Amino acid sequence: MLLPLTKSKRPVMKRDVVSVVAEGPNVVLHFGNTEVILPYETALQVSNWMRIRGKEAKSFAGDESRHWSTIGILSDPNQTRG
Repeated sequence: MLLPLTKSKRPVMKRDVVSVVAEGPNVVLHFGNTEVILPYETALQVSNWMRIRGKEAKSFAGDESRHWSTIGILSDPNQTRG
């Protein structure tokens, strides 16, 4: 018998207003009616934790795909062509 992996009783796919903005040296997170203000050092630490746990969850779900969101060509703007 399989048991649900989540302890939450609320639906997994719930639409909420979520935004993240930088305000000076702080990062402001908005989740629905909740606002969280973090210093940039803490926001970087939280983002790293979420990235790592997201990779773990992706692997657990069996998703072995690789996704590139942006690929750019870097060049020296002072270099002359030709």
